[in-house]
Amino acid sequence: MGTLRRQTRDSGWQWILIGVIIGLGVAAVVCLGSYAAGLISLNIGASAGAIETPAQPTVLVSEVAELPSPTPTVEPRVIIVTATPSGMTVIQPSPTVLVPTETTAPDLGGTPLVTPTPLSPTPEGGNFAALIGMQTELGLVSGGDFTMGTNQAEAAAAVSVCLNDYKGSCDISYAQDSFPPHRVVLDSFQMELNEVTAAQYVAFLNALGPNSHLTGCQGNPCAATNNEAENSNIAFDGTTYSVANLFANLPMTNVTWYGAAAYCNALGRRLPTEAEWERAARGTDQRIYPYGNEWSPTAANTNRNDLSGTRTSNGPVQVRTYPDGRSPYGMYDMAGNVAEWVQDWYQANYYSQAASAGPNPQGPLTGTTKVTRGGSWDTVPFFTRTVHRQDSDPLTQSLFIGFRCAADAAPGQSGAALPGATQPVVLTPAALPTVNPNITPSPLPSLPPGG
Repeated sequence: MGTLRRQTRDSGWQWILIGVIIGLGVAAVVCLGSYAAGLISLNIGASAGAIETPAQPTVLVSEVAELPSPTPTVEPRVIIVTATPSGMTVIQPSPTVLVPTETTAPDLGGTPLVTPTPLSPTPEGGNFAALIGMQTELGLVSGGDFTMGTNQAEAAAAVSVCLNDYKGSCDISYAQDSFPPHRVVLDSFQMELNEVTAAQYVAFLNALGPNSHLTGCQGNPCAATNNEAENSNIAFDGTTYSVANLFANLPMTNVTWYGAAAYCNALGRRLPTEAEWERAARGTDQRIYPYGNEWSPTAANTNRNDLSGTRTSNGPVQVRTYPDGRSPYGMYDMAGNVAEWVQDWYQANYYSQAASAGPNPQGPLTGTTKVTRGGSWDTVPFFTRTVHRQDSDPLTQSLFIGFRCAADAAPGQSGAALPGATQPVVLTPAALPTVNPNITPSPLPSLPPGG
């Protein structure tokens, strides 16, 4: 009896536990029944640290908004709204700006850069507003047909004058790549009135940035500074390109063909074709020199400006120094001063090919050298004839070669009459970029008398 009493007293807590469990079960049944009947509702949020995985959320809106802030410099945020089974959720990431920006061209004073005819390389980068502000005026050259090249009789007469009057070194073989004469038809076009100056080219190099002269023109050298060539007029201190006032209006020399083409493209212009260059120099009356058929010692800078047979020029002179030598369309220095790069590849027999007589001929498709025209300060008059052809490696950086740019005719200019020689426009110091007047002028090289 005592044993049974001890067991009953010791197991009392078990009966209490059984009662609690039964009570909780009854309460759960009652709650579930009430929820099913809609008598009560549940609003269970995710507890702290819980992870909710919505079923395939779908992005509905992605827009840019600016969050309220007491300061005007609040960074915009990207607001993304997604749909989830439990409703709409707004996600606001960190203030990292993800807004796409619109790239606009720099303000060029109402003269935007245009895409030029794809004849020349395009310079890499650069803000050319300053260069455009000092670009050379263009003169209109009327289109039409004209005779390009020369014949045996004219070449023989030019050789005779070279040998007998100027004591030069000339041979009829030097003219054979200008044979035979052939008819060419050109559209009207425009050409710069003078050769590109050193000051203008300094503005171009500074737009491209430091060291651009080495590889800045389609991966090729643009021009030599006086760090590379002692007769260059362009100085470079590692940061900025400059030119002394004494040399600012001299034609740009020591410039490669690539450097010339890139400069023109920076203005929305291009190098002239060989046919265009000859048309601008020769006019419609087939003249031998840009100013007529007889050589004038006061019309061009060559190394024979008198009949003494001795050198009379030791280097280029400022552009527009010889107004009497202007072409029928008003272009200066198309004879002498510096020879000029043109667009075309060179082939000695190109004039005997059918393509040379087509409309707007572009020259050979390929080659190893580029055509230069006009002769230079170091040549006798024979080499400055409007028909004479020379050529050089496009990477050449020479004191004898410069360039000028051309452009297509503007709307309404096609077929315009010859404007004749225009009045020179004075290049004032105010129109030039900042130059360094303390640069010591580079001495001109000692050269043998030109042929």
